[in-house]
Amino acid sequence: AGINVRVRLDPLIPGVNDNPEEIRDLFQELGCRGVNTVSLSYLMMRPGILWQIKRELPPAHYKLLEGFFRYRPQAPIAASQNTQLITPVWRLRRYEEIKALASKYRLKASICACKNPELTADLCSQPVKEYLSPCRHSINARQLCLFN
Repeated sequence: AGINVRVRLDPLIPGVNDNPEEIRDLFQELGCRGVNTVSLSYLMMRPGILWQIKRELPPAHYKLLEGFFRYRPQAPIAASQNTQLITPVWRLRRYEEIKALASKYRLKASICACKNPELTADLCSQPVKEYLSPCRHSINARQLCLFN
């Protein structure tokens, strides 16, 4: 059956790292390296992230991203109570385009459900307990290991 090798494209940032040509090149390389599944998720805006983006990215990228989130409601998503998402229609359209690119390289692309709660999405990863078990020799009971 083999090993399901997965890669997360997270966060996809509009105008920064979601260029179709660059994603195509990435998918071609991932396919050559044995990856068979990619999980997709666009940037979720949370307090502090917009400030960091303003500090790290050129002003043009900041203004573009600010426009994607302006007037978007805040909601409790994932670990944050004050998260903003890009409009569902826009994200779904882009996800479908990226999925079509992925299929050309025999990659299965899935939409991360935990970061896209209002979209029909896939589980982006299996529960940790299916792959990992607590290490018997671990001092920290929360430490997980791949092999016993």
